[in-house]
Amino acid sequence: PGTGNGYYSNLATCQENCINTFIEINENSEIIKLYPNPTKKEINIKSTLLISKIKIFDVQLKLLREYHVDDLFIKCDVSEMKSGVYIIHILVNDTTEVRKLIIKNENN
Repeated sequence: PGTGNGYYSNLATCQENCINTFIEINENSEIIKLYPNPTKKEINIKSTLLISKIKIFDVQLKLLREYHVDDLFIKCDVSEMKSGVYIIHILVNDTTEVRKLIIKNENN
């Protein structure tokens, strides 16, 4: 948590708590399920509609990974990514669902 004077004790805590303030994130969608979150090795993305693309960004919105999909389910390996908070864009039916992804790897 924060220190009470507008500062967080470390960057990860700040990222985890502040990311929703500047990006509209929809964690309660009935269309897309993203799990497990937080994760260590991989994420599963399941949709009731056809997924066409997945993009993973860091908190500065630098594109890190992109997957072209044509399915209702995808498993993405994130084991090589550093621990932290990421933004994931999931494109379904020309609509982008935005989610927060938390990676907690023990290696980094």
